[in-house]
Amino acid sequence: MEFMRRKIIKQGNHSYTLTMPVGWIREQKLESGGEVEIMQEDNSLLISLPKDVRVEETAIRLPTKDYNERTLRNILNQTYRKGYDKIILLSPNKEQLEIVRELTRNTLMGFEVISESSESCTVQKIAEPSGENFDSILRKIFFYIEDDSKEILEEFQSGKIKNMKKMQNSKDVVDNYTNLCRRLIIKEKISGTKNSYLLFTIVSYLSLIHHAYYYMYKFASSQKNLKISKETLELLEQANHLFSLFQEAFYKKDLDKIHQIAMLKDALIAGKLYTFLQKCSGPENVLLYHIGEFIRTTHMSSITLFGLIDAP
Repeated sequence: MEFMRRKIIKQGNHSYTLTMPVGWIREQKLESGGEVEIMQEDNSLLISLPKDVRVEETAIRLPTKDYNERTLRNILNQTYRKGYDKIILLSPNKEQLEIVRELTRNTLMGFEVISESSESCTVQKIAEPSGENFDSILRKIFFYIEDDSKEILEEFQSGKIKNMKKMQNSKDVVDNYTNLCRRLIIKEKISGTKNSYLLFTIVSYLSLIHHAYYYMYKFASSQKNLKISKETLELLEQANHLFSLFQEAFYKKDLDKIHQIAMLKDALIAGKLYTFLQKCSGPENVLLYHIGEFIRTTHMSSITLFGLIDAP
């Protein structure tokens, strides 16, 4: 980012003008009489092209080498979130092409593989939702997490763990939505330049919270005759309540509820989880590990929320 100082020029009695960098004007293909959008935030002005103006596609070319699924996933996710319109992967092998097709389908909303060969594979934006849909998508993320957490508790209580396919589908949807939200936050500065990084962090935490539920359920579904104690079930129920408190705090911008989350987190971790971990053994300890993970991650999400709530 390059900072440039410009002089303010008075025009008449009630208006002022400001010269703009000619390099930026040419780069954006603007002419005299063209329009820009100005967003005011405290003592800053952000000048940008109007949202309805068509801008040139941005592309990035990256090697695939001998990268495995995890590395390819990270490459695609991070470049997608940064706002690139086209991702060109160089010299992929057949196995990598299959991985890229699946990752694009499951985690890159609005993108498709449009060409592939031994020389390159191109993943490109086809139909991307706009920032106007951000709030609805974010609410869906909260809904999926809360709905899945309740269903997991009910299945653990009944001893019938049978919906792995549904949970896998939920994970794919949440991964898709959280990826898209992070992309929109970066591209459109949702919540403003000052708060967008905080919102980005919260969406990232939401992804981690759902992952904790998913991997706990996946482990439980792989166990035969899994016995879950009453204490662990009660801890899971309280962890679910913690997330509900966070959802309320987020949408109501309620500082008191964030305080409640901090108090409840201490009681659950120090007062219960540590004791249960010392008493339990075997598969149940794995469940407790994941419960602790989403208790702590929900708490970290609530701490970030302090920055999004303006003091009264």
